[in-house]
Amino acid sequence: MYAPGVVAVREDPDVVRLQGMLEGLAEVTGDPGQVGAMADSHRVEELRRLEEIKAAAAAAQARVTVAFEASQLARQEAAGVRREQRGRGIGDQVALARGVPASQGSRHLGFAKAMAEMPHTLALLTAGRIDERTATLLVRETAALSLTDRTLVDHGSARCGSTPPPDWSTTRGSWRRPRGGSRERPGRFPPSSTLRPRSAAPPASHPRCDCGPLAFRACPTLP
Repeated sequence: MYAPGVVAVREDPDVVRLQGMLEGLAEVTGDPGQVGAMADSHRVEELRRLEEIKAAAAAAQARVTVAFEASQLARQEAAGVRREQRGRGIGDQVALARGVPASQGSRHLGFAKAMAEMPHTLALLTAGRIDERTATLLVRETAALSLTDRTLVDHGSARCGSTPPPDWSTTRGSWRRPRGGSRERPGRFPPSSTLRPRSAAPPASHPRCDCGPLAFRACPTLP
């Protein structure tokens, strides 16, 4: 029984689950006493799985961040906060929760909102098919695109993520940045769409976009 006025705080199931995952990861040691080809093979697999977990955690953070912003905006509206002032402080709270400088809070918030616009890329990140750095690059390099064109790139990423990524060193130099625009792979995306602001009206039709900017990391069809 609780004293009058005391409200029992129910622990969030997701928080409990995440705490269990942390405790489980603490038990992963790589078996330092084991020597041999089989033991090393297991360690390599563990490293790969841990990278996938890091990517999945980044995707989960993006989803939670979007839900947090929506809740905060709703609460601010209910509290009578003026429209032009709504959203203030949300990035700061995200930064505080993640233990990073306040200046990075809006960056994490922007990444999360971009992932909400790119569900296929978010799915790849959730499954560990791409890492957070690759997803961040994709968001940054498509920031100048209209939402319609960014959606095309996102659909292309789903096809490119169906096979293992190539060696980074073999594709890194194949990208260029046009003056005043985002990076593009020649022949992959129309320059007019690359340079068109998000506020501009989309054209009536679009050339085919096979892989978009994600190709340098997740599409094996590039030379």
